[in-house]
Amino acid sequence: PIQTKRICPKRAKLKLARHRKIQSTTMTAPVTTYWRIAGLSYLQYVNRAASSVRTVLKEPAKRKALLQNNYYYKSAVWENGKQGAKTEVGAL
Repeated sequence: PIQTKRICPKRAKLKLARHRKIQSTTMTAPVTTYWRIAGLSYLQYVNRAASSVRTVLKEPAKRKALLQNNYYYKSAVWENGKQGAKTEVGAL
């Protein structure tokens, strides 16, 4: 038969307390992302990173990536449940 080692409850509590003390002293402080520390939102960080990557690309890929950077918006006014004419928005 397999024998199991019995531990008295007091000793188990002491062992657990010692483990928690060691764990609390070895754990690091909560990590904050560096874009938060810099005061950026995640969207601002991603846009800046993407623009940096686009600028360092070599020529065949750079031209293609810069074309993807161009975008435009169209706006339409709705009246009585019907969409009016779409107009291109120049600036946001």
